[in-house]
Amino acid sequence: MKYDYDVVIVGGGIAGLTLADQLSRRQISLTLYQPHSGPRSSDVAAGMLAPSSEITFFAPDEAAVFLEARNYWDDFAPRLERDAGAKIYFDKTGTLLIAATPGDLQDLKRTHDFLRGLGIELEPLTLAQTRAIEPSIAPRLAGALRSEIDVQVDNRSVLVALDSVIRDRGVTVRDAQVTSLSFHDHVWTVTDELTTTVTARKVVVATGAADLSLLLGEATLSRLEIPKVRGVKGDILRLKPITGFEGPLHVLRSIVEGRWSYIVPRSHGEIVVGASMEERPPGQGPRVGAVFELLRDSTTIVPELRETELCEVRTGYRPATADARPLVGATGVEGLYINTAHFRHGFLLAPYTSYLLAEMIAEERGALSAFDDMVKPQRRPNTVS
Repeated sequence: MKYDYDVVIVGGGIAGLTLADQLSRRQISLTLYQPHSGPRSSDVAAGMLAPSSEITFFAPDEAAVFLEARNYWDDFAPRLERDAGAKIYFDKTGTLLIAATPGDLQDLKRTHDFLRGLGIELEPLTLAQTRAIEPSIAPRLAGALRSEIDVQVDNRSVLVALDSVIRDRGVTVRDAQVTSLSFHDHVWTVTDELTTTVTARKVVVATGAADLSLLLGEATLSRLEIPKVRGVKGDILRLKPITGFEGPLHVLRSIVEGRWSYIVPRSHGEIVVGASMEERPPGQGPRVGAVFELLRDSTTIVPELRETELCEVRTGYRPATADARPLVGATGVEGLYINTAHFRHGFLLAPYTSYLLAEMIAEERGALSAFDDMVKPQRRPNTVS
């Protein structure tokens, strides 16, 4: 049976775009659906590539894939800038993990010991040493760790660059919501909200925090033992300096009275502060209390942030499974793949997992990689604890 494309990708966030980049490099014909009217959690991200300072949010056995994904960026970032002819602000200055109080410092020391056990070595700094390399921080904090492997990228610049690159390679980007998938005689039919249909040998669902059952059906997810995806709400702020203060020199991952947050300075002047993490129903906007806490804790660490302009307050929903692990790979249904649920780590993980998935699709492999058991979609769903 004839078909229009080799692959259809449903979803145009960081997971969908990086996969489109990888497949189009291999000259595989494809189209990508991304309704511009719909929200993308990728637009709301901070772009932290942080296998060590995000350690509290993943299990020890996931450290290897996080480190592999971080190392992949060293080749991916310059290649994307070259292909797009535009900067994505891949910044390797590094990250400081800062404790505000003596109690926070004890938490930071436990994190340090945990990381050391995984083979990740950070440098302990006194307050004086920290202020010598990061003069923006407050004079009465408790201490810090320095991570050279935790870096950052401008998430929105990455999305624009990827969109430009895949269009230049002839990928059709469709501004429409996919409403149904059907399979017959080894070919998938994809129907969108405009009742337009396209056909393909393979379909990849990369719909972020959207409920997978809307496309695949509850019965299919249950039969295949594919975990459900839910959205975890997060509020994030963007600031702009308006005085002589230009922002911190490093990414600052701080803990203030037990609350973790981050400050991400861009070399083009923007400062990103985030992010809350709440189990809330989809469709809600920023919560006043969460925004207040972010402003309070960030200005505790960097007092001069009080003199910046609050340019943007946004809410996103991070796609997550109950076990907080991605869904990447084949589903057990012929020609159907999933690439989603990267949770807090979309920009860190997606370029690497998309590379592995593209190899799987192009070479029709049965397994993703050595990390297959960790991220394969077909695994027994857990419940949220």
